[in-house]
Amino acid sequence: MLENGRQIRGRLNQLSVNGGLVWLERPLDEGIRVTILFHLGFSMRCKAQMMFPMWATHGYLQPFRFLELSEVVREGLGRELEELVGAGATQVEVDEAAEAGQADGAETVQAAAAARISSSE
Repeated sequence: MLENGRQIRGRLNQLSVNGGLVWLERPLDEGIRVTILFHLGFSMRCKAQMMFPMWATHGYLQPFRFLELSEVVREGLGRELEELVGAGATQVEVDEAAEAGQADGAETVQAAAAARISSSE
C-alpha cells in the first residue's frame, strides 16, 4: 500500500530478472520502495525500488529494480522469461497476449500485464 493506504494499478511494459518498466498514470517518487505484484504465467509479488520516471504520451514510464529477490525466485523468473523469449511471438500475438494479461517478446520481455504497486514503507 502507498503511504495513504492506496494501491496503484499500472501496465507492465518491460521485464527482466533485474527489474522492469511500468506505465503509470502519475509517477511515484524516485527511490521509493514498493511491493509489485504482477502475473506472467504465474503470480509474483516482490519488493522493488522505483527509479526516475520518464514522461510518455499519456502518463509516465517508470523503471524499477527488484530488491531482496532470492536466487530461487530470480532463477524461476529467468526460466519463465527464457521460455517466453523462445516462443518468439509476433507483434500481433504480443498485443493479443497483452489484452489477455499475458506477456511475450524479445530479450527483455515486452509486456502489457497489469501490475499492482504498493508502498513498503
